[in-house]
Amino acid sequence: MSGLRRLVLSLSVMLVGAAAAAQPAAGAGDWPRWLGPNQNGSTAGGGVFQRTPLRLRKAWSRPIGGGRSGLVVAGGRVFSLVTDGEAQVALALGAGDGTELWRVPLGPHAAESMAPVGSPVVDGEGVFVLGTDCVLRALTAASGASVWQVDLKQRFGVALRRGCESSPFVENGRVILQPGGADDHRLVALDAQSGALAWSAKGTERANYSSPVVAELAGVRQVVVHHVTPEPPQRSGLAGFRLSDGALLWSRSFEANVSTETPLWLPEDRVLLLTWNDAKLATLRREGDRFEVGTAWAKPSLRSRISPPVYKDGHLYGFDGDELVCLRAATGEAVWKQRLYAGSLIRVDDALVVLSANAGLVRVVEASPAGYREKAQLQVLQRGAQTETPPSFAGRTIFVRNDEEIAAIVVEP
Repeated sequence: MSGLRRLVLSLSVMLVGAAAAAQPAAGAGDWPRWLGPNQNGSTAGGGVFQRTPLRLRKAWSRPIGGGRSGLVVAGGRVFSLVTDGEAQVALALGAGDGTELWRVPLGPHAAESMAPVGSPVVDGEGVFVLGTDCVLRALTAASGASVWQVDLKQRFGVALRRGCESSPFVENGRVILQPGGADDHRLVALDAQSGALAWSAKGTERANYSSPVVAELAGVRQVVVHHVTPEPPQRSGLAGFRLSDGALLWSRSFEANVSTETPLWLPEDRVLLLTWNDAKLATLRREGDRFEVGTAWAKPSLRSRISPPVYKDGHLYGFDGDELVCLRAATGEAVWKQRLYAGSLIRVDDALVVLSANAGLVRVVEASPAGYREKAQLQVLQRGAQTETPPSFAGRTIFVRNDEEIAAIVVEP
């Protein structure tokens, strides 16, 4: 390796290392990872949707390749993974005008994968991407320059049929991800500066294609994962691992069908898990070092689709097939339903940003149990193309994508 090449890599590693040590990882108002800054599909927006009448304006759009990777927004840039049908690409666009800033070719698709699914995560000056080729790459956010990479297939024995579809996150200078490897690599933490293994969590259940989240539950900062049992008939379940060292804290499998949904943590030490058939609300209670996991309710009122529901003031908002529904979080009972056809949503302050799955329509709806109250709507994407990615929000701007294009919608002041 030339001296210049070593110097460039050394400087890149220093940049990512310094950024990883600084918390919070992204600026206020950013959407730096899958499901936003809190990994629950909700964020503060400074009251941006309070104005009446509310006006939305399409700021820009540009064609992109297909994929289900989420849109991550940080430092004035939008990051995602796309495909041209043959290869995967990590992409960075300018958040203000959609200008392409850089693109980095990734490895080929997994044998049974059609498009990248996992979302990037931004931490300071670094961005971490995981394609279906199961290679985790650390890049510089400004230019896409490579800092390090780890082949999860070689390092952890990953042999997933569809390749890697999980979204990593960064916490305390470590990249946390579900590699889907052997039993002793159910969940891993890699040093964000070097890619070295910090810890590896063991378990008998399998990590599926879902993504882990971090939450404070029963007074313990922990990583919550959605797992599936290895023996047929497969069942979905939840488990918690201590964030500091990956020690298994608790695990519970349910009599339920499976899905690839991300767990949703709720106040009062609760975790919501959606399957293809229903939703289950798990409750946690701790006595000393022992965790007791119960089930508050299980109902078919919510089901896995594109992203988990969102929570606001004791209520859940999400999709049950073609209907947007509001449920009481304590009981799972429906408060109201509105037929919008399938879609996904996020919450910004007291508003729901709802994106249709096929119609290319964005709606802003009040997050209120009083009933369905629509504040604004805008036709943004071309009708017909599949949308399997929820919206993102940063700096008065909604970002959406489908299999053909990405668009930005500005909330007028």
